[in-house]
Amino acid sequence: MTTTTNTTNTASTNAIVYSVERKFSDVEYLMNELTDNMFEGMGRTQFDEGECLVQQHVMLKASSDQFPEGFIKVPSRFDRGYFRDIANSKVQFRVTLDVSDGVNFLVTFSHRESYGRKKSESSIQAIKDSVNAEFDKHNYVELTKSIVTDEIKKMVVEKNSELVSRAEYFFENNAVTHADDLLTEDNNREFLFLSEQAVTLKKMLNDIEVQQSKLRKERLIEECNKDDREIPDVIKPLFQKALFDAVGIVKKSLFRR
Repeated sequence: MTTTTNTTNTASTNAIVYSVERKFSDVEYLMNELTDNMFEGMGRTQFDEGECLVQQHVMLKASSDQFPEGFIKVPSRFDRGYFRDIANSKVQFRVTLDVSDGVNFLVTFSHRESYGRKKSESSIQAIKDSVNAEFDKHNYVELTKSIVTDEIKKMVVEKNSELVSRAEYFFENNAVTHADDLLTEDNNREFLFLSEQAVTLKKMLNDIEVQQSKLRKERLIEECNKDDREIPDVIKPLFQKALFDAVGIVKKSLFRR
């Protein structure tokens, strides 16, 4: 892991998402604010076959260079094509992402109501008026901007979560070794002295444990010999292996050094 003190912002002038080089050469992703002029309304359509269906399409059409290389991967949530609810509204929306030519977010808004058994023109017209009135309550460019912003932010969070995973792995697996190497390269006298002391102490502790294990063995054999009765045949092999043939009786530990 190499430390760097430079912070590099690779945002282009019209970038939607850009990367910033951080410490240890890690890259963090950040998002610029989306503006209304980035979105293109594609007109409202209405269908009248057994129901009144009104739809509005709004697109954010971006080029691939407005995102860092390798950033855009189509998440599975875009593949299912299901409609989601808008809060406090009967209108629903669906987001699709197309990366075949640039990066295009298409948001489709939809509201429908069946005519059911209503036959009269006045009843059907009342349903049409109700559907359109509900649909007219929203500014679809603003809604699309909010929806697409949320989707891109999710991508940014998912991508940046890789930083957390890498940092966790470093501290769990590599931090001690890396710090030891740096201190050794620095010829840090205190660290080198403590390292030597640690080696000496470990050897001393090991010698103590070995001697304790031998004393345990001797005492158990002494205790066993005080009893003239035979050891049951079924456990003689265990006693032979674990006591008489063993170097010593070692204390078992859940966490072995």
